[in-house]
This record gives sequence, C-alpha cells and structure tokens, in this order.
Amino acid sequence: MKLPTIISTLSALLTISLISWSTPTSAMPTHLHPDKTSNTPQTRTLGGILICNGPNASQMCVYNVYAMETCYNLPEQFFRNTNTFALDEGEWYCYPYILNPMGQLNSMTCGEICTSPEGCTLGGVSSQYEHKFNLSAVRWNRYISSFECHLGVAPSLP
Repeated sequence: MKLPTIISTLSALLTISLISWSTPTSAMPTHLHPDKTSNTPQTRTLGGILICNGPNASQMCVYNVYAMETCYNLPEQFFRNTNTFALDEGEWYCYPYILNPMGQLNSMTCGEICTSPEGCTLGGVSSQYEHKFNLSAVRWNRYISSFECHLGVAPSLP
C-alpha cells in the first residue's frame, strides 16, 4: 500500500471513531480525566468535584462539574463509599448528606426531609476542607449518599 492511501485510510477511521464516540450525559461520568487525579491545589472549575472510593484520590474516581442549587444522589459505586470528596477551588461549597435516619439502609436522597436528630449533613465543605481527600478521618466515607452545592463561603464546620 502507498503512503497516501495509508494516511487516507487512517484519517477515515479516526473520523468514524470520533463521530461514533458519545459523550456522557449523566451527572457522573464513568471515567476520570487523567489530569484530574492530582490532589495538589489548583484552580479548576466552579462546580468541579473529584469523587473517589479511596483516600487521596485512589481507587475508582470520577470528576464532573455540577450545577449549583441542585441536589445529586451518588451512584451505587460511591453510595456510602466515598473517601475523596474534593471540590475545585473557588468561592462555593457543598453539603454532603448522611443516611436518614442514622444507621438504616435508606439514604438521605434528594428531595427527602431530614428526620435525624443529629442532623443530616457534615456541614459546608469547600476546597479548603482539611479532610476532603480522606473523609474516613471524620467517618463520613460510609455515610455520604448525596450532596448539594451553593455559591459563597462555606459555613464553619464543627
């Protein structure tokens, strides 16, 4: 085969691959973009959150940009199994929600009313939260089931 024919064939295959490749439309993508694995502070995107099963951005991870004032339920692979909940820098924060009521299999999903006497959130978590790469330090790795984000400065955590 001649070089121009090989280049033309490769170009056609690449075009077909790009056209047929669909972009994720759900709130949580199934793959993590390689440049989102670093836990070093850097400015990324308002609403961008790295969510991983393991501490320090390990094990299965996803990164996505979420709308403010919208509640998101964690998908099954992260439901009550999230150690990294790292927000991109910026003046915004999220409320991670806990099981409702405490210790039962039902979760505090979007739209439910909190009935736990202890409360249903860890509090406002921002990019400055010291345990964002290790929620197990405050035992929230096994409770988080949903979250909602807001513009502004995070209220103080206990």
